[in-house]
Amino acid sequence: MSSPINLLSNRYRILNVLGEGGFGKTYLVEDTQMPSRRKCVLKQLKPIHDNLQIHQLVQERFQREAAILEQLGEHHHQIPRLYAYFAEGEEFYLVEEWIEGETLTQCVESRGVFSERQARSLLLDLLPTLSDIHRQGIVHRDIKPDNIILRHSDGKPVLIDFGAVKETINTVMSASGNPTHSIVIGTPGYTPSEQMAGRPVFSSDLYSLGLTAIYLLTGRQPQQLDNDPMTGKVLWQQYAPNGSPDFAAVLDRAIQPYANQRFAGAEDMAIALTPGAVPPSTILPSVSQIPNDTIQIAPTPLTQPPSVARSPWTWQWAFVGVAVASLAGIAGLIAYFTSRSTPIISNSPVENAIASPSPKPSLDPSPAPLPSEPPQSKPSPIPEQPAKPPEPPAKPVPAIDASCRLQTGTTLRSQTLTLDTCSIDASNPAVIRFVYYLDAEQVRAETDCASGTWKSLPEQQVNRPQSAATEQMLARICGQTVPQDSVSKADVATVIDPPSNVRASPNGAILCAVREKQEINVYERKGDWYTTDVCGTPGFIHQGQLKF
Repeated sequence: MSSPINLLSNRYRILNVLGEGGFGKTYLVEDTQMPSRRKCVLKQLKPIHDNLQIHQLVQERFQREAAILEQLGEHHHQIPRLYAYFAEGEEFYLVEEWIEGETLTQCVESRGVFSERQARSLLLDLLPTLSDIHRQGIVHRDIKPDNIILRHSDGKPVLIDFGAVKETINTVMSASGNPTHSIVIGTPGYTPSEQMAGRPVFSSDLYSLGLTAIYLLTGRQPQQLDNDPMTGKVLWQQYAPNGSPDFAAVLDRAIQPYANQRFAGAEDMAIALTPGAVPPSTILPSVSQIPNDTIQIAPTPLTQPPSVARSPWTWQWAFVGVAVASLAGIAGLIAYFTSRSTPIISNSPVENAIASPSPKPSLDPSPAPLPSEPPQSKPSPIPEQPAKPPEPPAKPVPAIDASCRLQTGTTLRSQTLTLDTCSIDASNPAVIRFVYYLDAEQVRAETDCASGTWKSLPEQQVNRPQSAATEQMLARICGQTVPQDSVSKADVATVIDPPSNVRASPNGAILCAVREKQEINVYERKGDWYTTDVCGTPGFIHQGQLKF
């Protein structure tokens, strides 16, 4: 098979070996059955277990996850297309689009580090694609300079190595007879702690992307950077002394050690990178509906490149100017995220993905100025009225972390209420997924069916979650303290049948998946569901997945 004269699947002629690792090899091949004899990337994947039962399970998951890769490539021009997949003997193969270009590692090694303008532009080019990927319920889990290619044809960054199949290939049998995984997917230095613990969330990708941007600016791998011994903060700005404070603040937030301290989503990070945007600490949370039972994707780690010296360089492709008028830039970015990503319709075993609009990050707009009145020659006499006292200024929205605004138990109890295109009937109260309390009389709410606009509601229309257990869970996630005599103690349960989905509401959108047998904290029971903080935000897990 290693000889270039051999054909794989009687079709693909091996031209070169692109890479080799514990999961198998990656080849550059030629498709001999296409008139163009196009070049493709062929990935050979070797299961690490020869058990017949495991092999059958791997084959089923391989087909399902290949279908996900196909959908992603068909709907996103910054993700390689999947041309084919097949199995020969005990090995599995993926045939993907060959992206002609250079990885970010190669760019830095050959031309030197990026300027801030170049790094910012690349992030703004890539974040919309990452946002759409997350809306399909997928976490990449290995974003790094080696896995982003600048395509020669248009200069766009392309995200490669979606390796959900690599986690499948890593499937082994536990001592209790249940399938499990023995290797954490990710690259050391670019992988956050929750992912190392086997619990990746969407902001895990933002952590990796933030460190990738820091590599572009400094030419240093994460292992070559020091950490503050008191706070754990990565000390990188001394290697990029000409960077602006606002850009540094965005990257610092993306690489926070705790998931609930990072951006709530890729949309928030993109808005924070836009000139004149709301500061990162005050951005409202984003809404991302996730399809049921979509498999999270994890690629193969590659070797890390050596550090290089800083030097100016010019890309082959033209950047879009970042210095756009701030209001126009923010409005365009919000409109882009709101209108982007139609749902993927699939006949594969994977459930159809539901694209959810993003909430607008700004508060209610100020009223437009009134036009000047025409002069009146003889105005009618009007009795003088006492001057109306000026209205008190609106209370500013306090800057708190997005995850601390999540209260999935909050419901409407009003008469029929219209939220843009969504009508909620009081006979079937809707669960509000994102709640932001302005004061005692008013809240801002976003529901599952809303069109992306925050709605202000009077307090009388909302049932707040009053459970002491819920308060304890929110306090735990948000890093707050609650008097111990006012809350019930969290129970500990074992997840017995991974992967087990944790949802934003019972039967609602998936927040994350527990992929291994492990103990988790559970709090309040609601019917057949328990609340838990395992995803870093309040979520629900079905009792059938738990053993106490």
